[in-house]
Amino acid sequence: MVTDGTQGIGGISREEAALYDRQIRLWGLEAQQRIRNAKILIARLNGVNTEVVKNLVLAGVGSVVVADHEIVREQDLGAQFFLTADDVGKTRSEAALERVQELNPRVDVIALPTALADMPDTYYDQFQFVCAAESDMDKMRWLDSLCSRRNLKLWIARTSGFLGLMFCNLGNYSYVDLVLTFIPIREIKDQKSVRKSIRYVSLDDTFRSKFEGSPRQLKRKASPVFFAYLVLFAFEQNTGHSPRTESPEDLNRLLSMKAEVLSNVGVAPVFVPDELLSRLASAASHELSCVCAVLGGIVSQEIIKVISGVDKPVHNILALDALESEGVAMFSGPADAEKVIEENPVVLEESSTDKRRSHAAMDVEVLLDDEDAGVGGSSADLTVQKPNVLSLDDDDVVILD
Repeated sequence: MVTDGTQGIGGISREEAALYDRQIRLWGLEAQQRIRNAKILIARLNGVNTEVVKNLVLAGVGSVVVADHEIVREQDLGAQFFLTADDVGKTRSEAALERVQELNPRVDVIALPTALADMPDTYYDQFQFVCAAESDMDKMRWLDSLCSRRNLKLWIARTSGFLGLMFCNLGNYSYVDLVLTFIPIREIKDQKSVRKSIRYVSLDDTFRSKFEGSPRQLKRKASPVFFAYLVLFAFEQNTGHSPRTESPEDLNRLLSMKAEVLSNVGVAPVFVPDELLSRLASAASHELSCVCAVLGGIVSQEIIKVISGVDKPVHNILALDALESEGVAMFSGPADAEKVIEENPVVLEESSTDKRRSHAAMDVEVLLDDEDAGVGGSSADLTVQKPNVLSLDDDDVVILD
């Protein structure tokens, strides 16, 4: 990792201020300091995690350990842009290491070509965040249990053709929510910083939770894609493999399991169309780079959001159907864990959004001369844009245009 001895405000050097100029102007020095101190474990480098690694390294996290002992295959080259044909036969983590490091020499990037289950539990104490790309249910359960024991924030993501799913378990999580009161358009009367807390539940509690209501009522708070994945996970556990493309036997078996799996969670079979399961079966183990980019972008934004501690993260499922241009953030788990607890609202003295953003800009200007204001040029030339961070409530729908 490249470091610079010239320190500025809060340990951020002049060179870092120039490199992360626009980020600091958006969310301030404190958030950037948290990002630069974050230690993240990437478990398995598939298409989704390739996108996550790229985004986190460019954002300037402290260190990233890429753990993947699997060998590069030709089919990996489609959605994993850190790999080339010359890497076939190497371990994925070691093959990608040099290209990941080139993105940002200031970030410690380490390859771990070892199965995570072979590492002692104490190894994981160095991390705060884990982002996994697992499809095996036993491995997902093991990771979820490990992260709960070691107090680590966990995200697990998977894509299957045009479909994708993200699960997260952040334990007992507290965050700051900015509540804005508008008078007329573009002017803010009051801004209130409210600390809130939410409780996340285990993967088993998430996938086994019962839902109530008719299909029409369920449509308002859940996605058929989530339940389609529950059927897929059950199929993979029973057979030991994903549905094979163009295999009528596998498709028929998957469809035959739908009624039992959905009844176990209180969902009518009609809520998950056979056509959706057919799409999932035909691409269960296939990755599309465009879908990986969308879901990986959302996952990495969620990680940055949690590192900064500002705004509510997804709680606790995001289901993606890129073919329909739709992503649904939803909650699955015990009813008592769904409630958001508001702790201590505080009215801020600075009530204008422009004023709030200007503090972050002034932090940068203390570190930079006008002539070397980083990527954005001088402070006079910089236009501050709204941060592209998803703030998803439980029933929100994200349109992916």
